[in-house]
Formats: sequence, structure tokens, C-alpha cells
Amino acid sequence: MKSLFLYPLLKAFGCCLALVSSLAWANLTFENAHVRLLPPNVKNTAAFVSITNTGQEGICLVKAWGDKSQTVEFHDHIMQNDMMKMVHVPRVHIAAGETVTLQSGSLHLMLLNLTEKLKLGDSVTFTLEDDTEKRYTFSATVEKVQSSVSHGHKHHHH
Repeated sequence: MKSLFLYPLLKAFGCCLALVSSLAWANLTFENAHVRLLPPNVKNTAAFVSITNTGQEGICLVKAWGDKSQTVEFHDHIMQNDMMKMVHVPRVHIAAGETVTLQSGSLHLMLLNLTEKLKLGDSVTFTLEDDTEKRYTFSATVEKVQSSVSHGHKHHHH
């Protein structure tokens, strides 16, 4: 009689362990997170971060939120008709053991319709969601960010 009672309990416990261990395989770490400081009247800005998948399986990010803007989207730059154009990217895949760097002039997070004026040193909290609805949260500091676009200026110091 005891074995009839324990079997479903042990089976349920085993399923829980399997679920916990599968979640442990999918994890992201965030480094060098920062948000571009722009003039107070600008309603959109960008965030940059290096995201490393420390898990054993790929992770596909499909949604993003931030606490200082109405919308956060993944964006990238593409060359179209000899012009650089920024486009919305619906998903960002990070392979197991790989790092994807969101940076100026490339893949990045766009904060659209800021809900408050950002000041140097402010903190912005982001939440990213993958295609299994697992959420990852990190914070980024508002900083002055140099553009990756070269303006052709050369400075000589004598």
C-alpha cells in the first residue's frame, strides 16, 4: 500500500527536478550595460550590453521592457540602397556558450518614448523575455557614449 502512495509522489518529485535542472541549463549574464545620454528633449535613446549565454542550449530573446520608456525594441543597422538604415529585429538568438554584444552602429536596444528625462548616472532596469517566456533582468547606467561612426577627424599632439 505504501508503494502505491509513494510512486506518484516520487514521480511528481522527479518531474519537478527535471524542470528545475532544465531551467538551470538556460541562463544569461549581462556585462557593460549602459544607456546613451541624449539631450533632455529627445524622446528615444539606445542601450548597449554584452549578453552571454552560460547555458547548454540556445536562447531566443523575443521581447524587451524598460522602466524608463513606453517601448523597448531590438534594433539593428542594415545597408539599404547605399544608405545605413535602422530596423526593428523581432528576435535575437544567443547560442549556448556564446556572447552577443549590443553596441552602437549594430544590434542594440532602442528605448522609444521615454517616460522621464534621463540624467547622467541614472539607472534603467530592463527585462528581456525568451521564446519560452523566461525573463531576465539587468540594469544599465546612463552614460555619455561616443558614436562608433568615424567623422574623419585626426588629432595630432606635439
